[in-house]
Amino acid sequence: MALAKIVYNSKTINFGIKPDSLRLNMSEDMSQRQTGSGKTVTSARFHAIEFDVRGIAPESQMYDLIGWWSWARQGKTFSFAVDGDEASDTDLSSAASSGQKDLLVDSVSGFSVGDLVLVRAEDNDDEFEVIEIDSITADPATLTATENLVFSYSIDDTVRHLFYLPSAVAIMKKFSPRRMANTSYYSFSLSVREAL
Repeated sequence: MALAKIVYNSKTINFGIKPDSLRLNMSEDMSQRQTGSGKTVTSARFHAIEFDVRGIAPESQMYDLIGWWSWARQGKTFSFAVDGDEASDTDLSSAASSGQKDLLVDSVSGFSVGDLVLVRAEDNDDEFEVIEIDSITADPATLTATENLVFSYSIDDTVRHLFYLPSAVAIMKKFSPRRMANTSYYSFSLSVREAL
């Protein structure tokens, strides 16, 4: 695994992630609305992907991370990749039906065989799935999954690396780096959520 990567305000920060510290959360929001007849209806919708990680960075990068925190604590967006080498995001260039393996996309740049990819319907947050790439074709740009799709997707639906958030916000209340004993490295925790 390569270093994790944050990009904000045109600045890139790379840092290590402690082994076994990544937690992936798929949050769900409950919402209530009033119907025309006055009845209250409650519905659940997939909201966003969240990552909790414990990172490690040398003292020189801590200053960059403090600058990022100054940006992020204001609610400003940034991109976040658990593995900086797997930070690709594209859209479907054609509809993809359930039961098929081929996804025609705008670009295959940055994707590799074996990568885990999130496919999500932009008009229905409840329809998403993770596929593993079995093969890649450059022309036309196609990602072929190891298994058939469960759901159907429309043109311009999202296709991206699973552990990459092209637009994220910080959801932690504080950033508290701690110097590790007898080193010039710091450890810290981050909690970020996809900005939808």
